[in-house]
Formats: sequence, structure tokens, C-alpha cells
Amino acid sequence: MADGISKLLIAKKETVWGTKATASSAQLYPRTQGVFQISKGSYQSNNIRASQQLGDSRHASSVAKGSLSADLQCGAFSQFMAAMMRKDFASTVTTGAVITISIAAANPSIVRSSGSFITDGFKVGMLLSPTGIAATADNALAVITAVAALNMTVFKLNGSAYTTAAAGASITIVAKKSSFTPQTAHTDDSFTVEEFLADISTSFITRGQQVNSLSIDAKPNSMATIALDFMGKDGDASTGSQYFTSPTAVPSTGNMSGSSGQLIIGGAVNSRVTSFNIKCDAGISQEFTVFTAGAGAKSRGQMLVSGSISFILDDGVLADSFTNETETNMFYTFTDTQGNALTFAMPRAKLNDVQRDDKLGVTTLTASFVALEYIGTDSGTLPTTLIITDSTL
Repeated sequence: MADGISKLLIAKKETVWGTKATASSAQLYPRTQGVFQISKGSYQSNNIRASQQLGDSRHASSVAKGSLSADLQCGAFSQFMAAMMRKDFASTVTTGAVITISIAAANPSIVRSSGSFITDGFKVGMLLSPTGIAATADNALAVITAVAALNMTVFKLNGSAYTTAAAGASITIVAKKSSFTPQTAHTDDSFTVEEFLADISTSFITRGQQVNSLSIDAKPNSMATIALDFMGKDGDASTGSQYFTSPTAVPSTGNMSGSSGQLIIGGAVNSRVTSFNIKCDAGISQEFTVFTAGAGAKSRGQMLVSGSISFILDDGVLADSFTNETETNMFYTFTDTQGNALTFAMPRAKLNDVQRDDKLGVTTLTASFVALEYIGTDSGTLPTTLIITDSTL
């Protein structure tokens, strides 16, 4: 008898869409639920038969679909996030060791008297890791909410205040690796996924799996979660042995929760959020051909990002943003108990609907939003929709 607790879910990036990845260097994935399997429709003969019975029925083309949900954690889903964004995680951004950087606490900023943060490559939404600041607590991870040549407005992820410090110390600032939808050179990653049921020694493999949607959810008193849907090309008949025999273990990073992080909207921390959701949609479609069992071709649509946010109502600022159709930016950050962080930055977001409730107790407001490609002239902002940064990469 198969038991879910004995199942292993393993995946590896393919070189060619739908061609099984080699057996080495695969990745084991955590899950609260994960199923990858072939789906088929059917069709039948329309011949009129004197026997008054159906004479033939056939399977339609097969489609390999999948879904994976889990508690959110650093490092565990980076390949799938990068596939969704259509760009691998990367960063070559650093100031190097410089002695011209000072810290301004009033409007939390990192300031330099020479050189240029813009020229170095720092962008809004990136996650910073400084070293060498005299106040040790100020070497904490921080997200950039605005950047100019000589100034970066930043928020520490732990929520603590900065200590004002003059220039003179040797300070190095590095941006952690990020993934975002680029203007060109989009990746087109697909995966071979294996479900190995160890207790009955049975392996199920699907091929050509591509991330079609990704959703992040956060609520109070619960773990933050990730949900992924996949669309693939085909699958193999089951076998009696594990294919990916030595997968890399699940990272030992902590799980993210709704109570550890912060949401920054329009440059201000909102501490009254009751729930938050981000959803990405790749718009994958497949085309079927004659003389083949699976999809013969596939394509992707525009990468769409939307979501919703609910918070305790204490002013009319966000409601007015909807009324006036004013765009803003959003930065959502998660931290685990080990000090690791995941950030989701949307440089350009627009509220599409705002609804207040009416009940005994605290009044809340729920807003849906859409994130848009940044098309402005600010050289410190990437021309993209969503930037995902993982501090462990």
C-alpha cells in the first residue's frame, strides 16, 4: 500500500523540452501536496452501425499536468521561481570596499560622497547585504525602495532603526541574487519530475513540465505558502525503481510565516496587513499534431502578476489610490528564524478594486491589484514587473 509520507518528489531542469533529464544532480522538493500525472480526454467513432453499438473509442492526446504546494522557504523553490520569471537568479552588483559611505537614520538611507550606486548596478527591489558598518546591527539585510547615484533609501528587514554614522569605515555592499522578467534573452525552462513511492517501489515520471502559475500567500498565525501549477508534454509508464537516485536534499532553511516580514507600500511600512497574495501567470498553451501522442508545440503568453491585500483600515490613502487611479510600488519581505529572507518587489502596481467591510469590531479593507512593467525613466528601477530575491543563493 502506498503512503504519502513515503513519497519523494524530485525534479531536474531539462536541456530540451520534453526530453528526460539525466539522472544526476536532481533536487528533492518539500511539499504539503504534489501530484504530477498524465491527463487524457477521449473521442469515439461516429460510424452508424447496424448493431446499434459503439464500435471504437480512442484516447486523445496526453497532457502532463502537475501541482505543488508547500510552506515557503528560502532556496527550496528557486529553480521554479526563476522558470516563472524567465531569468536565472544572478547578481554581480557590489560597491566593493569603499570608505565614502555614510548612514542616515532619519530617512533610512545609505549615502556615498563619490562613485555611483546607479553605475554599480543597484536597483529598486534588490536585497542588500552590507558589511563593515560600525553599528553591527546595521549590517542586516535591507531592501532598496529608491536609489540614486549617491543615495539609496532602504528598509531593514528586521524592522529596526539605523544608527547615523559618518563616512570613514571600509564598507562593502552586495546585492543578493535576484530573478525578474527581463526585456530580452528570456529563458524557457522545463523540468522532468519524478514521484517515487518508496513503500511500493514505484516511480512515475512526467516530462516537459513548465511552471504555468505561481502563488504566494501570507496570513496571520500560519505559515506562508507557495503553490505552483505546471503544464507538461508527456509522461512515461511507471517503473519499479527510483530514477533520480541521489537528489540534492531539501535546504535546511526555516519556513516563512505570516508573522515574520513586512509590507512596504509607496515607501511606507504597512503594519496592519491581515492577508496578502501574489499570483503570477505564464499563459502557457499547447498545440497538438497528428501522429503524436503528446503536445507537438507550446508557447507562453505575457507574464501576468496580480494579487490581493487586506488590512485594518486606519486612513484613506490606499482607497484614494484606487479612486484616483494612482500607481504605487509594493515590496513584500519574508524572514525565517535563521535570518534568511525572500523578497517580492513590484516597482509599479495599480489597485483595481477596493472594498470595505462593515461589521462589529475592526473595519478592514480588501484591495486587488495588478503589477505592471515599469516603463518610466528612473535609471534606478528595472524595466520589469516583479523582482524575486533569495538571500541564500
